[in-house]
Amino acid sequence: NMLYVFGDSFAKMNDNPPEWVYPTLVAKLLNTEEKNFGFPSSSLAYTFDKFEEQRNNFVEGDVVIITLTLREKTYFFHDRPWLSHLWSFDGTAPYTKEEHDLIKLYFEHNKNEKNSVNNLINFLHSVQDITQRKKLKTVVFKTFLSDIDNLITNERYPDLLIANGCFWSGMKGEISQESLK
Repeated sequence: NMLYVFGDSFAKMNDNPPEWVYPTLVAKLLNTEEKNFGFPSSSLAYTFDKFEEQRNNFVEGDVVIITLTLREKTYFFHDRPWLSHLWSFDGTAPYTKEEHDLIKLYFEHNKNEKNSVNNLINFLHSVQDITQRKKLKTVVFKTFLSDIDNLITNERYPDLLIANGCFWSGMKGEISQESLK
C-alpha cells in the first residue's frame, strides 16, 4: 500500500525533509512508500486540486493524510502555489503590480467566508466518499481551523479520522499504528 500526503508546510516542509517529519515516520511505521503532494504556504484549493488529481490512483488500504490550512489562502497562480494569501506578497515574491492589485481587489470584494466554509465541507464530503468507496484510511488534521472546529468532526465524517493537532505536536497520542491498520 501507499501513503499519500496532501496539504501545506505541515504536510511537506521542503523537498528534502528530515527523517523525523511526521509523514516520513508514518511511512516507516507502515513500511510503505510515501507520495507527498504538500507544498509550503499553499492553500486548501491547492490541496483539493492535488487530491483530485490522485483520486484514481488510490487503492484499497492506502493511507491518506490531509492537513487543512487557513481558509483565507487562495490558489491564485497554478505555477506559484506558495502565493496563496495577500501576506504572501511582501515585495520579495515574483509577481507583477497588476497581479498584486488583482489579488488585493479579490480580498477586498470577492472573498466570501460562507463560500470558503462550504467549499471545505464539500471537499471533506468528497474525501469521505472516496475513502468509503476505495476503503482508504484517511486522516484529516484540523490545523488552523479552530473557528469552524464544530463543523469538522468524526460525527459528521465518520469514515475519516479527524485529528486536532498538526504534524509538529502530539500526533502519536491521536493517531496510532492500530488506527491506521
